Amino acid sequence: MKKIRLHWSLHPVKAAGLYLDATGKQRSPWYDEQCKDRHPLEIGQNLDIDFSGGDQAFFDLAVITRLEQEAQRPTYKGELEYNATTCAPVGWYEGGKRHLLLWMEMPTDSDGNLMPPRDRDYIFGIDISAGTGASNSVISIGDTKTMRKVGELAEAHMSPDQFAGYAIALAHWFKGKSGGARLIWEAAGPGIPFGQRVTALGYRNVFFREQETSLARKQSDCPGWYMTRALKHNLLQEYRRALGNEFQNPSKIAVTECREYIYWATGAIEHSRAMRTIDPTGSRANHGDRVIADALCWKLLQEYTVTPEPPKKEGPDKSTFKLRRDKRHEHAVNWW
Repeated sequence: MKKIRLHWSLHPVKAAGLYLDATGKQRSPWYDEQCKDRHPLEIGQNLDIDFSGGDQAFFDLAVITRLEQEAQRPTYKGELEYNATTCAPVGWYEGGKRHLLLWMEMPTDSDGNLMPPRDRDYIFGIDISAGTGASNSVISIGDTKTMRKVGELAEAHMSPDQFAGYAIALAHWFKGKSGGARLIWEAAGPGIPFGQRVTALGYRNVFFREQETSLARKQSDCPGWYMTRALKHNLLQEYRRALGNEFQNPSKIAVTECREYIYWATGAIEHSRAMRTIDPTGSRANHGDRVIADALCWKLLQEYTVTPEPPKKEGPDKSTFKLRRDKRHEHAVNWW
């Protein structure tokens, strides 16, 4: 059944005097009046269309609503064919079953095959599941030139080691200025066999564990990102701050998953494990895997900054030594 969401801000009377408060949330004189005598939970459910807890929602639901409206259809939807033994990419083709979505324009090589642009580097934020269909393994692909998410793969039926093979093939295909894409994944649980396969395949452009709570932030020789409650909170908090600002996410289903992250009474941030939409990947339960993958992608993207091109100068630079010397010589000749 197709569900239609009609937010109060679409009503011409209720939206009269519409403005954004300090947090970027949509408000109006009508909305302010409604909030006076209502419980925060009732405001969340009946005004903000948020049934995950209203005031307990972790992400700003007004921002999520805006991003859902701004979401884009993928430019390409298909499959990467690769050698299962060497994990070398063979080529891209439209269709397939793994739902590799790309929001980018791709040039062609000398043989006419589509390929990602080579004038930039790419980041893969990865969240791994057990591959039983209960949740998704997800790759979120970030572009270091545009600081934008340009790709998404969600797969519910590949084991962690199989998924590692696909990720490595995809990383080689997304070859940039510095080589293959850089990988970061949650190293616990299913991330253990995933990391073992990555290491066995000899892929080294990966994130290595850091002492994130120390000033030195020394890097270890342990690949992958290890989640603690505090680090997860920091990871999601930074992603929440950047989402829709520094980091652009065109995937509607990924943005919608943010709605299900709530504060529990213990103070932990968890996905509500509620599933109110049909997930086309075949996962039987939606656990917010895209959100973790996107947040990890943004974590590494922050190491890159977009450097604007310097403005082109009109004519020669009059401050150069050669021009000053020629000017003095011209003056001396004219004097004589």
